[in-house]
Parts: sequence; structure tokens; C-alpha cells
Amino acid sequence: MNHDSYETEKHCRIRQSLRRNTLAFSVCLFWLTSGPFVPEKLVSWVLSTASGQTTGDEPSTDWIWVHPNSDTQKKILFKKQFQVDKDQTNGKLRFSPCYASLRVKIDGVLVDTASPYQGINETELAQPLSSGSHSLTVEAVGVDGPSAFFIELILANRAHAIKIIRSNTNWKASSSSISTQTGSTVETIVNLGPIESAFAHSSEQRVGINALDNYEQWKLALQGEEATAARFSIAEDFQIQEVPFSSTPETEPGSWVSMTIDPEGRLIIARESSGLIRLTLSAEGDSIQATEWINRDLKECRGLAFRGEELFANANNSKGLYRLRPDGNGFGEPELIYASSGGVGHGRNDLAVGPDKMLYSIHGDAVDLPRNALDHTSPYRDAAKGSKTREGHLLRINPDNGSVEIIAAGLRNPYGIDFNEHGDCFTYDADAEHDMGAPWYRPTRMIHLTTGGDFGWRGVTGAWPAYYPDHPDNAVPGLDIGKGSPTTVKFGSNSSFPAKYRKSLFVLDWAYGRILQVHLLPRGSSYSMTSETFLKGRPLNVTDLEFGANGSMYLITGGRKTQSKLYRVTYTGDQNSVEPAITKELTAHRENCHSFSARSRRLRHELEASLNGEITDKQFSQAWQQLGNTDPWISHAAARVIERMPIAKWEKKALHEMNPAIAVTAITCLIRSQQCQQPGRAIKRLVELARQTSDQVFQDCSHASVHEYAFYGVQLAISQNNGNPAKIAPDLIEILTKMYPAAKAKTAPNPDDAQFNYPANRFLSEILATFGGEQFVKKTLELVFQTTAPEQRLHFLYVLRNVDKGWTPKLRQTYFKYLAMAAEELGGAGLPEFLQQIREDAMKHVPAEERPNLAAIVNATSTSNQPTTPLLTPPRSIVQPWTGDK
Repeated sequence: MNHDSYETEKHCRIRQSLRRNTLAFSVCLFWLTSGPFVPEKLVSWVLSTASGQTTGDEPSTDWIWVHPNSDTQKKILFKKQFQVDKDQTNGKLRFSPCYASLRVKIDGVLVDTASPYQGINETELAQPLSSGSHSLTVEAVGVDGPSAFFIELILANRAHAIKIIRSNTNWKASSSSISTQTGSTVETIVNLGPIESAFAHSSEQRVGINALDNYEQWKLALQGEEATAARFSIAEDFQIQEVPFSSTPETEPGSWVSMTIDPEGRLIIARESSGLIRLTLSAEGDSIQATEWINRDLKECRGLAFRGEELFANANNSKGLYRLRPDGNGFGEPELIYASSGGVGHGRNDLAVGPDKMLYSIHGDAVDLPRNALDHTSPYRDAAKGSKTREGHLLRINPDNGSVEIIAAGLRNPYGIDFNEHGDCFTYDADAEHDMGAPWYRPTRMIHLTTGGDFGWRGVTGAWPAYYPDHPDNAVPGLDIGKGSPTTVKFGSNSSFPAKYRKSLFVLDWAYGRILQVHLLPRGSSYSMTSETFLKGRPLNVTDLEFGANGSMYLITGGRKTQSKLYRVTYTGDQNSVEPAITKELTAHRENCHSFSARSRRLRHELEASLNGEITDKQFSQAWQQLGNTDPWISHAAARVIERMPIAKWEKKALHEMNPAIAVTAITCLIRSQQCQQPGRAIKRLVELARQTSDQVFQDCSHASVHEYAFYGVQLAISQNNGNPAKIAPDLIEILTKMYPAAKAKTAPNPDDAQFNYPANRFLSEILATFGGEQFVKKTLELVFQTTAPEQRLHFLYVLRNVDKGWTPKLRQTYFKYLAMAAEELGGAGLPEFLQQIREDAMKHVPAEERPNLAAIVNATSTSNQPTTPLLTPPRSIVQPWTGDK
């Protein structure tokens, strides 16, 4: 490998880890910029200090539970005593449930919680642990499925020594009845095998963007002057090489935006401006033998796919889906299959042929939803009722008869699309980077595109008051990635890579020049996802990738008129050395998980199939019972089935349902319909459900708590009645005031537990900000004080901005001081504007006589021409270009 053009995997791992430790950064910055030769001892120290990895013969982190694994009616307490020998400087918890609700405590203080289908939780400890004895406890309740969990407590002291407390059979366990909360039985812990390698690394550490990552790296590939030589870091045992492209006036490449492979193994590439070119590769796949045009007219084809011999193109700027039939050595005139109106920014993106041989076309929120299409999403959505909404969506199109179906919606700008071996569909959706740091910000995320899913996004960025896209009745996202600029996604199933790569989903981040490897582990009817960086470059403005006939990965760069290149990625390691390790990892627990997931997928598919036609009584009964399924994807599919039935058939049933999870989901559906004949009764039932579950330690309703669902339903009902709660229930506000703030459990020993029910308090605070009593301001500022997450603190400051009553001069000063502190947080370009708007709104409600006393605080934080909030990626100037000999 040429070290002048490429970075080693060692460099990549260090770069990804440095952000975890500033001392490591200071020591190693020179080594990272001066060449490939980094001292091994330095490598080991940086990686262990920054990422919590250890060296030597360490025990593994295991999935554990108790025996037998059948009783879901008991609470199990897992406990581990440990010693801290020297004062610890920082610590982090990493844990994940598998079909179990978890509450994690250190020395009796609640640190974090997890619902049964949640992925990996990572929590930084707010306070260091002192020298001496400590306890780590996990309160767990299993649900249907092979229950288990793993946990790691990673501690570091001033001498940079790492201590990891891991889940294994060295813990102690006891159980008690959920219903009585009495009795204690000693349990035997069962080791269910080591955690999968996909769980072994921090997702934040492996894919997080930091100040060293430049959003504008793509500008290095702009046309004009000689392009900057690319530098790469790539996974171990892989290599990347450029496939040279010699352009002529006839075959000038332009900027490339998408690619596919024809039945003969040739690359079909779409130019950003217009046209399609075909590249014939050499037998070895490392050079181009021929270049030719196959179409000059279709504009910016962001998606290309072959269905047999026919080529289909999602032509964004031509605003349609086109078919090109084979004609000799080329193709005939494009035939319009589906025309779409709307804009082209977040436009007509990727295209894929599904397992059913239908075309799947994914669009961003600038493209209008089709009229008169068969819509599998909820009939209660605004779009289904005729309102025009801005939301990305997935279409299924039959090219033989032109029929169009809406499969999923509520996306921002999903670019890529691909299917796994089970026929499940995935995409990588974009964030609104402008909103970073705000409580309504949603990061880029991996999404399992289930049939009927509404993922909540509506294109209203910049609106005030702000729009929150996340609601408990949304379809469930898969994995939050963070900052990025998604382009395509592709499973490695057609690669010649080792098994763990063939099962992975490769996702492209255009802005930060990287390819992420997403691991999908079956969990119920969907998947638990983790990610790591597979390839990173500068510049590497990746737009698409494919796997050639020889199993090599081919990727192209381009977009925004940048100079395009073609690269090939090959595996150079020993194939046989990898396969046995994967087989040995398949423990009995993992086999049970795979079997349970297969049954769960079949159930979800049965429910989704019910959306296609008239629903029978049997299908209705099945769906009703599944409303309370702890699998959120099954519960969501069941709700879409129920919503297709006449309200008269199930309104009374919903109001009399005794199962809290079924009841709260059904009543929320009833309120969403805007056809509820007894809104007052529905609201009271929701409040009753929240009250009933407030004393329960575990109150999970699929991915959301009964609390969260209930208060969301109440807020929805109030908004539907012109914002007048008295019209629905005269005593509603009095009742809600007594319930605010909502805690995870009344009986919890730690009064700060309220902060861990932020979703429920988010909805309660929004309701009571308008109708709450004199104590609302004081209670909400207490939540601001308790909450450690900046975006959650900002939410409470946001809802307080228009409150008139309950203030004292001291409370107002406290409020504006917290607002000043918010200006010091990292955020997107829009955060200073949001803070300024909140400040201006709040000042309108300050009496004139109090304003002079607040002037010093307010004037110190008022925005000017220069933002008071630093951007997440601060601009950097070049002080001196460094080379290896410097």
C-alpha cells in the first residue's frame, strides 16, 4: 500500500478514538499527521484509554439471564459489587436488553433505563466514583422472547487505568413477584454466550463525527484545478484502488450520481447533469476497456435498476421514472412509467427491484405524494385526508400496469434503498443539520421501512413554534447515526467479502466522505442495529456503490459538480480464517433469538398483508390482541389494521379494554381518527391508564411507556378541540397538574427519576404551559436543573417562554441564566436563531419594572451578527501545510 496516498487501519482506529480523550489527542496529533509509522505502545495506550478496550487475557462480556427463562411475571435483580481503588475520573455504561425491560442503578441511584426492543444504551456517568466499594444493579423484567441482557461499566482513573465491570456469572441474582412487590428468591445466573462482535465497540466512538471531520471535504474534489490527492483509512485486510478513467471530449464523464450493473457485468453510470454512460471493465476488474453513451437526455438519474434486460431510471430533474428497453447493443427511447410533481432538491432518489419483482422508488420531501395511489399508511394522516404535506416516501410501482402504492412515508430525504435476505427494506434518512442542538432535531438514521410506516417527518423546518417530528405512534426507527449526508445503501450479499461483511448493510455518507458498515441482528420482527466505519477518505464524496461479478466493491464519487472517480475495494485477507469464528459465535441463545425473530416476522407480515384488502373478523381479532405486543413493529402494524375498520366497530371496545398497552394504543388511534363520539371519556381513560401505571416500576408499551402514549393522546385531543381542555373534561388540567412531573415510578428511591421520563414530561409540559397553575414554572425549572441532556433542557426553556403566571423575580433570573447557558452549547446554524426567538418571546411576558434587573443577563446573551452558539463543526483556517519531513 502506498503510504503517501493511504492511511492504515491503525490510523483510522486512533482517529475514531481520540475524541474520547483530550490528553491522547495532545500526545498523538503529531504522529497522525506525519506518517504511517505510529509506535505500537502508543497505539495500545490510546485505544485502551479512549475506547475502554483492554489488553491481556480479559473475561468476555456475556449475555446473562436466570434459569428457567419462562416467567415474565417476576422482577429480577442482578447485582455486582466492585471496588474502585483510585479516584475514577470518568465512566461510561454500555448495555443492551434482549426481550427485557431494564433499570440500571449505581449505588441505588437510577442511571438509565431500556425498553425490551431498545438497542445499545451508552451513558456517561454524571459524577465520578470515589475510592471504595460500589454496587451495580440491573432490575429486569422479561417479555415474550428469549430474555437476556449485557452490560459494561467502563471506568478510568487519573493514571489512565481501565477497569471494566462486565456481565457474567460472577454476579448475584434474586427475583420477586411483579404484582405483589414482595418476597425474594435467590436465582441461578445462566451464561448465554459472549456478546456478538457487532456489540463490542461503541457506536458513538466508531461512527461519531468530531471537530477533525470537515463537512466541506467534498469541495476538494471540485473541478477546475488539479484534484487533491485522496487519502483513505479502511478496515483491516481491505484495500482500495482507483480505477483510472481517461476522458475524451466524446466521453467527458461529468459528475456521477448513481450506478448499477447490467446483466453482462458492465457499469451503467448516471451523470449529474444528464445522460447515462456504460463502462466495460477488464477481466480483472481493475481498468476500463470501453466507455460509451447509452442515453444523453435523462436528467440526473439518482436511481438505476435492472429488471431482467430492462433498465429503469429515476430521473430527478426529468421528474419521472423511465423504462429503457434493450435495442441491439443499446437502448431505445425512454418510456415514462410514473410522473411525479414537486421539487428536485430532496427529490427522486434511489430505485430497487424488490423480492416481488416490483419497482421500489424512494423520494425526498420535495416530491409530492401521489394522488389516487393505494395508500398502506394510516387513513387518519393529513395526507390521506387530502392535505398537502412535505414528506419523503417509498412507492411500490408495477411497471407492467403502472399501478402505484404508498408503502411508507414521514421521511425527510432518504436516498438509498435495498432489501435483505428476508425481503425487508432499509434506507438511510437525512437530518436537518440546521436544527442541531434543538429538542426537535432528528439525527440521520437507519430505517427499516415496514409496510404502512409513518416515520413522522413533515417539511416545516424554520416554522415557529417548532414542529416535533417524533411521536409515540410513529413507526420505529432503527439506528441513529448522527451527523451526515446520506446517499445510497447496499447489502454486501453479492460481495466476495467474509460472511460478516456479506450480511452487513453498507451506507454512504457523502458530506463526510465515508462508508459505514451497519450490522443487523434479528430482534423480534425487526433488527437491532450497530455500526462502524468501514472506509473513510478525504475527499470521498461517495454517491453510489455496487458489487461486480467478481465480488469486488465498486464505488463512485460525484455530486455538486465535483470531479468523479471510480474506486474498487477488495478483500486481501484469508477467507477461511474468518468463517469458523462466525459459526462458533452462534450460541444456543442466538439460535433461539433467530427462531423467535422468524416467527415474529411472519406475524408482522401477516398483519401488513391485511392492509391490502377487506379485513376479516379473524384478522381484526388478531390485530387487536397485537396492539399490546411489546414488539413495536408488530404493535404498529396492528394499529394500522385497526384504523382501517369502521370506528363504530371498535370505539366501545377501546374504551372498555383492560390491558393498559392495548387500551392506550387503541384510544390514541381513536383520537387520531377525529371521529371519537366520546372524547371526554377517552381522555379520562388515558389519564386513568397513566395513573394506574405510575406505581409500576416497569410500564413499557412497545417502545414507548404507557405514560408517554397517554399524554400524547391527551395533547392530541386538546388540539382537536380548539385547544380547550375544559370542553372535553372540566377537571382535566387539575388532574394533569398533580401528575406533573411524571417519573418512571413513584416508588423509586431517587427523586431525580423524573428526568428519565422526559418523553412523558415533554407532552405534559406542552399542555400545562398553556393551562397549568402557579406551580408550573417552578416545577419546570426544577426539571431544567435535573436534566443533563442540553436538548431536553432547551425543551423546557422553550415551553416556558410564553407562560404568564407563576413567575417571581428570582425565577425569571434563573430562567434567563439557563437560557444564557444554552447559548454555550454546541449546535447547528439554526440554534442561535432559536435561542434568540425564545428570548424575544419570553421578554414579551416580563413586566416593565423587572426588565432593568434582567438587562445584564439578556444583553450578554443577545445574538448579534456573530452567532453566540458554536457550530458542531467549527470553521478552520490553514495555518501551515504540514508534510512528512516537517
